[in-house]
Parts: sequence; C-alpha cells; structure tokens
Amino acid sequence: MKFSIVLICRNEAKTIPRAIAGLKEFRQRGGEIVLLDTGSTDNSADIARLLGCVVEEVGDRFKFTIDAELAQQINECFVVEGEAPVVKEGDKLFDYSKARNYAATLAKNNMVAMPDCDEVFTRFDLDKINAAIDAGNEQLEYDFVFAHDEHGNEIIKFLHCKFYDRTKMHWNGIVHEVLAGSAKRLYLTPDICKLEHWQLPSDHRCSYLTGLALDCFQNPQNDRNSHYFGREMLGTGRPKSAYKEFEHHKTLNGWHAETAQSVIFQGDCLLAMQQPANAVQKWQEAAVLDPSRREAWMRLATHYWRQNEPQRAACHAAAALVIPHVNFYANNANHYRHEPHEILYWAMWWMGDKQGSFEHWTKAREYFPQNQKYMDDSVYYLDMINPMVSIIIPTLGRDEQTKNLVDILPDICGWKNIEILTPMDHFECRQGCPKTLKSGVHASKGEFVCFLGSDCTPKPDFLRKALECMYRKFPKADGLVSLNEGRWYGNIATHWLASKQLLPALDGEFFHTGYMHNGCDNELTGRCQLMGKYAWAEEAVIDPGWNNEDEIHRIGQTSREKDRALLKQRAEMLGFTHLLV
Repeated sequence: MKFSIVLICRNEAKTIPRAIAGLKEFRQRGGEIVLLDTGSTDNSADIARLLGCVVEEVGDRFKFTIDAELAQQINECFVVEGEAPVVKEGDKLFDYSKARNYAATLAKNNMVAMPDCDEVFTRFDLDKINAAIDAGNEQLEYDFVFAHDEHGNEIIKFLHCKFYDRTKMHWNGIVHEVLAGSAKRLYLTPDICKLEHWQLPSDHRCSYLTGLALDCFQNPQNDRNSHYFGREMLGTGRPKSAYKEFEHHKTLNGWHAETAQSVIFQGDCLLAMQQPANAVQKWQEAAVLDPSRREAWMRLATHYWRQNEPQRAACHAAAALVIPHVNFYANNANHYRHEPHEILYWAMWWMGDKQGSFEHWTKAREYFPQNQKYMDDSVYYLDMINPMVSIIIPTLGRDEQTKNLVDILPDICGWKNIEILTPMDHFECRQGCPKTLKSGVHASKGEFVCFLGSDCTPKPDFLRKALECMYRKFPKADGLVSLNEGRWYGNIATHWLASKQLLPALDGEFFHTGYMHNGCDNELTGRCQLMGKYAWAEEAVIDPGWNNEDEIHRIGQTSREKDRALLKQRAEMLGFTHLLV
C-alpha cells in the first residue's frame, strides 16, 4: 500500500469495529492503520490494537480549558438579548489540527487518509488509488456522504479531501479544521473511493459550538468559521445571536454560495423569531443572490405548503425543479429527488389539476417508493393508475350460483377495469381447485388476480378496498391481500387479491397444484408472509358461503388427509409451519 490510514479517537469503542471492517482488504494487503487515542475511557485503544491498529495514547495532550475572563469576552462579543451563553468557564476544547498533524507523523507513508471513526469507506479500489499516488497526485478528492435519512438514503453529500501528502499539507484551526498547503489534486470517482458518515444517535457536538466561538473570537475574518458558527447557534436555539453572526459573515465577502446560504439561514432565524413575512424576504433574497441551488426555492415552497397556500407552493417547487444539481456541501439531496414532486402533487391536487398531481405523485414514488405517505395517498390516484383485475372463480357444479355471482360482480365490486373468468372443473375427471385456478390465471389478462369461491357473496366495493390496500401496503403493488371473510381475520387468505409479480417467487402458481382442495391457501399465505408480501384488507368484506353443506364440500373432505400430509411436508421444507392448522 502506498498510503496509511490515520484515525483519531476518544471513546469510539462502538464505531471503531465498523470503520476497521470497511478496511478488510486494505489490512489483508499489508495496509497500515494508525490510531491516536486522546483519552478514551471505554477501552477504545485496546479494541483498536486487537483489530490490528498501531496505537498511541496521548491522554489530554491536545486539550485546553477556557477561563472565566475569556468566557465573558466571547459571550459579550456574540450573544444577543439574553440568549444562552455559547461558552462558560471550565469548557474544555480539543485542538483537532494539532492532533491531526501529530497523528500524521506516526504513519510510515507520506500519503495518509484521515477518516473519522464514525465513517466507513463503502468503495475503496486499492489498485486504482495506488496508481493515482504513483502518478504524482498529492491530494485525493472523493465523494463523502455526510447524512442519511431514516431509510438509509443519502441526503447530504459533498466532496471530501482528507487524503493527502503530509509533507505538502497541514491542518489549521482548533475546531472545524482545514487543510492548508499546495498539492496536486485528483478527484476519485465514486466507483474508486466513497466515504460515508454514520453518526451514532448518542453522539453530541457540545464542544463544536465552543470551539467555533473561540475560533471566531480569535479570528473574526475567517469567513468559513463565521458561517459554521452562525449555523451552530441557530441549531442550538440562539436565533438572534445567529442572525447577527450571519450578518457579519456576509460582510466578509467569502465564498459566494456560502454567503447565500447564510442569507437562507437568516430566513430560518426570522422564522424561529416568529417573523414569517421577513423570513420570506430573506429566502427570496437568497434565491436571487445564488440561483444555482434549490435550497432557497424549497424553503419558500415548504413555507407555503405549511401555510396551506397551494398556488404559491407550486410556483416555488416548480422553480426549484428547473435547477440542476451542483456540488455544494450544504445541498439537501432530497431537494433534488422527491421533495419538489411531493409538494407539487399536493398543490396541484388542491388546485384542481388531478392529472398533473398524479404525474408528480408518480415521480415522488419513483424516488422514494417506501414512503408511507405516498403509499397512503395512492387511493386518490387509483382510477388514474387503473390496473386491470382478473376475477377468477374456479367452478365445480353450482352453475346457477356462479352465474348469479358473475352477474352482480360488475356492479358490486367497486371497480370497472375487470374481467371475470370461470374455469371449470368436472366431477367425472376432477383436477382440483389449484389446477383449475391455474388454468384461469394462464388465460387471464389482468395485472392482478382476485380469487373468489363460487359460493361467496361479496359486499359492495370489496375489490376497490382490496386494491387500495394493495397500493398502500406495497410500493410496487406486488403483494397478496387477504379479503375479510369474517372467520380467519387475515391469518389465512382464503379469498384474495394478488399481483402476478409474485408468480416467479411462487414457482409460477398461486396455489401449489399438488393439492386437491385443502391447504393451498395456507401455503400461499405462509410463503407470502415470509417474503413480506402479505396484508389483510379488513374493509374488503365477503360472505364466503361456508355454511353450504353441498356435494362440493363433501368432495373436498375426501382429499383432506392427503392434502394435510402434503401441507405438513411443504411447510417444513419452505418454512411456514406456523400455518399448520
């Protein structure tokens, strides 16, 4: 390996194993991992040694304490109108730059990569990285995912460059340290190198605010730290103090995009101070100042959505959509994915444009199919989706009952786009319900199959209710929905609506054709439950007609023991023994 990994830690026992696990190949190929422990009390150093790291422990070497006089000076400089102090006597600070510079000296290689312990390389092509170093590159830049949402989707991503030649560059700044120096830089594409941050929920940033306050007090012309300091005060409930610091940041004429972001944050401060009209003016100012990002437009769209003003919300969300993505560390990735479409589908619905609303709802679901709100809202778009349902009624005798059921279904099922098939079994050469159903499925044209018994009596709108459940529960509408027959209460799907997308996972048949009559619904239910593709539509009600003691029921009893034996065998083989009833 042409480089070393260098880590700094304090009480990182929970994160070190995950970080090192992401470096398995690097370690196998002789890569060096150096860890500087700065006073851990949770056995971090010992864990790192067990995982193969070169460890040095330095205790409190890089810490210092703020005294009463300095704390008073800082608070008088920054805190507005009685808001909480930003520092207090006795606050301890850690000098990250000195620690990083010292840790780099412990490595064998001049090229060092310095991820934090709660970050993981999810892509790390060692051969291509070595080749980039051999080509004379002295600083490597790569994609860094700073934040994920609750589903693991990336929401904040920007470029990172903590991979450098220690002889060419060094760290500056007590907190929010930055690399200084001149080096030949190369961007590594995400297929070569990608780093992701996974902060533990228990982690906190109490010393970050203190460090920024000290940095800004000692270096008032540092525009980057001024912006971060204002952001941190806003995030910790000091909107008046934050607003003042953002005003200062604007006067420094630093990075244009970051200045515009300060104006956006000023709008957030004003909103926190119960001044929504002034907040809107600030977001509008930011949109004019930097039209290359969606952030300000989405602030405005979201504000009007919360104010229940669909026309204004739609205008600003639509404006955001025409802005392409640019690399900026504060970009919210969801602003470039589902969120503008989410606001637009809500707004257009209330503006009366149902088709436009449907189109944006579809887009939002494409970006975020697991979003429960989108799945719940599918009921409003069901008629636009308009899936075809094949209602299949396997028939053995009961010709009059079947005819009556077929006659009433178009008027009672609550859904127009249907076809009704009644594949026939015969007493003389009986093949059984599963095979009869399979012949009907083979002949059907619908995206969904609804299985009904010829002796059942559906209640009004049962099929629409089942479809609504399908789209609410399954992002891809690829599940099995049990109808409510008043007996099993969703534990077994005796009558159901199913997507044909399930067939490949079910060996091409909804009911296994080894059964004659009994047990096939148990197996279908169990297998779909194991796949996470099963739901009960309580509102989709039918009367199953099980009280009929006719010849068909008696015939079903003749195969009961054989079917039960097959069910037990297949349940043990496929793992649904909980449905052996």
